[in-house]
Amino acid sequence: METIKKHLDVMYNDDKHRKFIMHLIRSFYPTSKVVNLTRDVLDSFKPYTSNNHIKCCITNIPLLCEEGCCEKLLDRYYYCAIIGTNTKVLMSQSTYDVFLSWISDKCMLKDKYILNIVNQEFYNIIKDLPEGDFLKQKINE
Repeated sequence: METIKKHLDVMYNDDKHRKFIMHLIRSFYPTSKVVNLTRDVLDSFKPYTSNNHIKCCITNIPLLCEEGCCEKLLDRYYYCAIIGTNTKVLMSQSTYDVFLSWISDKCMLKDKYILNIVNQEFYNIIKDLPEGDFLKQKINE
């Protein structure tokens, strides 16, 4: 877990990779934007995968599109793949859990760039609520 967070920090602090991390936050946050990868969606990834192998965009571990936990095939472990919205990158479920924790850590540290994205995503959820919704009323007070 900590090695993934350190890797995310290194990527985030590198100007070349920061845009990619921001893209991941916009695509995979909040959790309502994430779904398990299905066989149908996998077919649309053929141009983005080499030799039909799909890997996690952060850890490069091999992924499966079938739902469930990790499986061992041909002496390698494969992990459940998830996909966010408006992206062609995949993440393992276990990496995603660490990714969400990393976002929370950055918010607690008041990282202005990540807070800006998180606040915008929260606003997008609130604006789509019906006018009489309790949460929307409380926020507008």
